[in-house]
Amino acid sequence: MNKDSILECLIKHNKKKIFSLEDENLRKYNSQEIKNLVFNIIDKFKKKKIKKVIIFSDNSLEIIINIFVLSYFGCNLRIDDVNTSDKTFKVKFLEYYKKNDLIFLPEYIKKKYKFFLEPYKKKIQIIKINELNKKKLYRTNKNLIFKNIFFNNTTSGTTANPKELKIDAKNYFKRAIYAIKQYKIQKNNTLIISTPLTHSLAIKVLFISLKLGAKLILLNKFTAKKWIQIIKNNMNCVSFLTSSQIKNLTESQFYKKIKSNNIDSIISCADKLDLIIKKKLISNLKNFKAIKFYDTYGTTETDGISSYNVLNTKLPLKSVGKINKSFDIKIFKNGKQQKPNIIGDIYCRSPLICELEKSKTSKNFFIGQYYKTGDQGYINNKKTLFFTGRDNNIIIVSGINIYAEKIEEIIKKSKLIEECIVVGMKNKNFGQLPMAIILLKKNNNLSKKKVEDFIDISFSSYEKPRKIIYVNNIKRNKLDKINRKFYNKNYSNKFLSL
Repeated sequence: MNKDSILECLIKHNKKKIFSLEDENLRKYNSQEIKNLVFNIIDKFKKKKIKKVIIFSDNSLEIIINIFVLSYFGCNLRIDDVNTSDKTFKVKFLEYYKKNDLIFLPEYIKKKYKFFLEPYKKKIQIIKINELNKKKLYRTNKNLIFKNIFFNNTTSGTTANPKELKIDAKNYFKRAIYAIKQYKIQKNNTLIISTPLTHSLAIKVLFISLKLGAKLILLNKFTAKKWIQIIKNNMNCVSFLTSSQIKNLTESQFYKKIKSNNIDSIISCADKLDLIIKKKLISNLKNFKAIKFYDTYGTTETDGISSYNVLNTKLPLKSVGKINKSFDIKIFKNGKQQKPNIIGDIYCRSPLICELEKSKTSKNFFIGQYYKTGDQGYINNKKTLFFTGRDNNIIIVSGINIYAEKIEEIIKKSKLIEECIVVGMKNKNFGQLPMAIILLKKNNNLSKKKVEDFIDISFSSYEKPRKIIYVNNIKRNKLDKINRKFYNKNYSNKFLSL
């Protein structure tokens, strides 16, 4: 058998009666039940040639079952969220139908679009979760060879410029092993997936669980209430969370509702964590001596580049930590390597870099073995990495680079502001000027006046947002990150006159 096979891990853990899945409704499925359903589905397709498959679902359990099935065939797999408008679903379905051998759909979608899907039923496979209870036992042939499976994702740069990536099972297993060592994860830990399985972070957590045989809990749609309930019902939890999710949990004062042995580690991923949130967590988790809280930085292409335990560090809290072992970072500007403390393009040499499109392997994306991350930052004299912003979020005012993330960080220091995003608008005299889109905690004229006074005294003339728009909500993507693509598209090409 292939040591890098997902299905091989399931079979191994089934013999040892370890590894189990649990959904957010606390329904539990052991490895034997999962194996039974998986091989039941495999039997239907054994004689077919399956090379390309799309899993079109919003149910994490369905997706994982299908991943096990498809690892038998060694195909190229794409995962997409079915929870879209009727028009978008139909357009995507027709596109996927032409390019794939099989389309996996939830049962309720088949019923909802019954007449539309009828002409295409030959390629459609429906997974019924209630079949997990089948009593038929499958004995695995020891000579079975499970092939490598490739995950095709468009998660890199989703908030600004989505890119096609291919990460195979071998690479995911390497990333899982690295994370296990880095965060000292053990098989008695309970792992929690809090992001959609359309994202590479969730897939990595699945591989960590499989490698260790650890219990895995699937949280289909994150809410602070659901997460806290799961934590309270388990011990030694390891949870990979986005910065927005951590902000929600902090506002819910999760630390008052759990015990110290409920959590082993919280790992912040997928976006920069606000300095204000870090300080709140340090203050409120000081009595939870066993808990580890990691802030991290990385990309989908390279995996995690840097990290540090915020609760036990002498590193500057504005940093994203020390460079991880076996990784290396260099800062370049116009092709020249920069000295410490000088901002430039972050380039990374990674032992875990995934397969890239041919268009992404050119000199524009590499200097030697160092990959251009698309981020700006600097390294200080002590080899600590600081992230200053995305390339796409730089606002150039009269030739001076302004970082939207820096302006947002300062604006959010006001206790009147719930959320803020800064974008650059065109201007005939200055090239670009910053504008701020603000969500207030209390939307009234007094709050607006105080916020505008705060902005007036907080920025130099070229950094100061010259226009402020107040909104009732901030648009976010599936990872609950601010949807910068939407705001850049709607404002960056418009002119702002003074």
